[in-house]
Parts: sequence; structure tokens; C-alpha cells
Amino acid sequence: MKYIIVTGGLGFIGSNTVIQLIQHGYTPIIIDNLYNSSIKIIDTIYDITGHDVIFHQVDIASDEVFRCMNQYTAYNIVGILHFAALKSVSQSIHNPLMYYNNNIKGLLNMLGIMQTYAIPNFIFSSSATVYSSTNSLPLKEDQVVGSKLTCPYGKTKYFCEEILQDFYTHNSNKNILIFRYFNPIGSDATYQLGDNPKQTPENLFPIIKEVIEGKRNVLHIYGKDYTTNDGTPERDYIHVEDLARGHILGLSFLEQHKQKGTVKGVCEHINLGEGKGTSVMDIIKGFKTFCNIDIPYEYNDKRQGDVGCVYANCDKAKRLLQWETKKTLQDSITSYVYFIKYIKKNR
Repeated sequence: MKYIIVTGGLGFIGSNTVIQLIQHGYTPIIIDNLYNSSIKIIDTIYDITGHDVIFHQVDIASDEVFRCMNQYTAYNIVGILHFAALKSVSQSIHNPLMYYNNNIKGLLNMLGIMQTYAIPNFIFSSSATVYSSTNSLPLKEDQVVGSKLTCPYGKTKYFCEEILQDFYTHNSNKNILIFRYFNPIGSDATYQLGDNPKQTPENLFPIIKEVIEGKRNVLHIYGKDYTTNDGTPERDYIHVEDLARGHILGLSFLEQHKQKGTVKGVCEHINLGEGKGTSVMDIIKGFKTFCNIDIPYEYNDKRQGDVGCVYANCDKAKRLLQWETKKTLQDSITSYVYFIKYIKKNR
């Protein structure tokens, strides 16, 4: 039996990936402190897969995570998927030490576990926020990172990437993938695992969810005169099932590399996105076109540090992992609307 540690495994991206891990024969060991997720997701995972999961409510930035892992010394743990991190841009600005402590110490602890238990593979959830705003589009993995970053959250992701590179330099038999995410959206095929944070949402789709539910009067659009097709900000949105599938293919890529008997491991940075920009207004129109839902909105001033358009070049993911997106914007919006209906029905 192949076990895999999944930190943050009850969160939006983590839980969707856990589903696919189970479907591909892995047994996840989930570590989550439930800061921004719900214990109920364990039942949801069972309902979808028919499999129980191993779960520990542990803060990965604490020493407790080492004591927790001691019971797995005889297990065949093939990798660590490290999703757990604080990710609010505004919160990181107001409380940077909280972000440096959690995100960086959490990574250091998981690398310590990787080293202690001779775990061969590590996949890290990074972010498009590590890219410098001076780069040309589409963003490629070899462009400038770490320069003129606008928030502590983005800086912690950049510093974590540097730590991983240094770790690999002195542990070159290990395999490491650093996935730079863009904007995950949508829900799984059962409509039970959409983006539904416990904390105040900052991502577009959970905010739209609150507008639909009547918790917010309008959707605020920050800026209407960007040099985009309709003047509203454009981002690279990727369906969460495509993103989760990227991790399955990434893990397979790392395991196959190890099976070749190569002494030296790999350390790769890879973008995961759709590869094009979609504007906030495109999203609003999509809810109307695909689901007949009107999203009331109003324009606000641009936010400091925001850029007009961000999207990825994903050629490297296609070349190394044979990965590319399969889901459309319509798939993302309709699945999320069904998820909202599921939440309302089961509240």
C-alpha cells in the first residue's frame, strides 16, 4: 500500500486532490489544523470514494507534527503533498509575522519529516504571486521571481521556493516539484467540494457565492480602466479538478523518475493554469449566460499592487507531465453553482 502525506488535505484544493489520490490507489494521511476548513469534509470524502481517510488535526508549524508522524515509521510513504498555508493577501499585510511563522516554519517541519523518514517525493503549492510585476505575459517559469512583491503572503511563497531549492542542493537524491498555481475555481464532479472558506473570503468565486446567498449586496470590481478587453482585471482561472489532476501526474512523474534508478533527483518549477486571461466581467456574464444568475456589481478604485492582467505559459507542464486543462469556464461556473445549491440544501 502506498501512503502519502497531504497537509491541508481538507481544504478546497487539498480535498479535491485527496479524492483523485484515492481513485489512483494512494492512501492519504491528512494533516490539517482546520483553521480554514471543516471536519465535515472527511465524511464528504468517504461519501464520494467509499474510503476512510487517516486524519490528524495538527498544526504543521508546531512540534506536534513530528510526534504525530512517529507512528508511521514502518509505512511506505511515497511522498508529501504540501498544501497547508495561510493565503490571505490582506491578512498577511496586517499580520506579516503570522504568515512568516506559519508558512515558512510549516515548510521547514515538513522537510524535516521528509528527511527523517526518507520520503522520496515532495510537491509544494506555490503561487503566481512569486512572479515580478515587471515580467511580460504569459508568465514563464524562467522569468523573474521575488522582485517587487507586494504582500508578505507572496514573499513567503517565494522564500519557501528558495528554501526548497537550497534543500534540494544538499539532498539531490530527493524529488521536488514546485507548482505555481494561478486561480483555482469550480467544484468536483459531485458538487460537494467547492471553494467554501471558513475565514472571510478574498477569492472571486467565494465572494460571488456570498452575493448569491444575500450575504453581500454587490460584487465590488476594483478598477474598470485596465488595458484589458473590458477594462476589468483579467486572471488565469483553472478548474480545481484540472489542478488536482496536475498533482496526480506530478506524483507519477516523480515516481517514474525514481524507478529509473537515477541517483540524482529532480527539482522543477511548473505553472498550472489555463494559459489565458479571463476578466471579472467575463465571469459575471458567465453566471448569467450559463446559469441565468445576475450578479449585481459596482466599480471601486483600483487596489494598490493590483495588475491588470496575469496569465500563465503552461508549456512546461504539458512537456514534462503531459498535462493540460480539460475543463472550460462553463464547467467551472456551472459546477460551482451546483455546489452552492448543495451547500444550501445540506446546511
